[in-house]
Amino acid sequence: MKKLITILMMLIPALLLSQKLPVESSSKVFQKDENTNQQSISRNIPPGYMIWSQLPCYGDQIYASQLSTSTPINAKVADDFRFTTDIGYISAVRWWISWWNPGEYVQPTAFNIHIYEDDESAPGTLLAEWSIPFADVHEDYGCLMNYPTRDYWAMLDPVFFPEVNKYYWISFQPVLEFPPQTGIVIAPGNRLNNQMQIFPELGITEWTATPEHDMAFELYSAEIHAIPLENWALYIAVILMLVFLVIRF
Repeated sequence: MKKLITILMMLIPALLLSQKLPVESSSKVFQKDENTNQQSISRNIPPGYMIWSQLPCYGDQIYASQLSTSTPINAKVADDFRFTTDIGYISAVRWWISWWNPGEYVQPTAFNIHIYEDDESAPGTLLAEWSIPFADVHEDYGCLMNYPTRDYWAMLDPVFFPEVNKYYWISFQPVLEFPPQTGIVIAPGNRLNNQMQIFPELGITEWTATPEHDMAFELYSAEIHAIPLENWALYIAVILMLVFLVIRF
């Protein structure tokens, strides 16, 4: 009986910790092509380990994000992230966009990706930026919406090293001429601060929070330096189990 209790006490912390282990991106996901009503295998899973995930909402909520020069548009949407342990570096990112006005797919020429320092719960100083050509964004069909939607991922070169417990903001901006208009697909729920938008041509000249929405995106790392825990609950559970073992035996 004592042996059984001991085994159970050892397994419980292990099971708790396993719930926060990063997910290696090795599987494929079947998604439905909303244009042909056919299913295709999504190839949009970056190499490495998923360290942050805000998956898209299957609805019609989209916020404008686009760089166009013919009809001047320089709109961006950004959302924040933070790691409570050292994850090493961010080596790849994943995001979703949609088209409307009119709702017809037009291939972007590139994507601008920006990471900002946090400035009182808003994007502040620009820390890093990448211009990723279309050939390197691994386009595939995205989530089911009433507008054309696509799923993308790209490697970051150079990689980005976030500091522990520091807030950052990231944005994804398609580069294509208007029309059509493009936007970022949102994620259900709310994590950390609401996503924010800037759209000078629409009168939004400063970063402004959108109501109760987050941006859909994922972050990946080629190496894992530590398990990215979101709180101390797991540490407390482990300590309590160890204390119980000492008292019991």
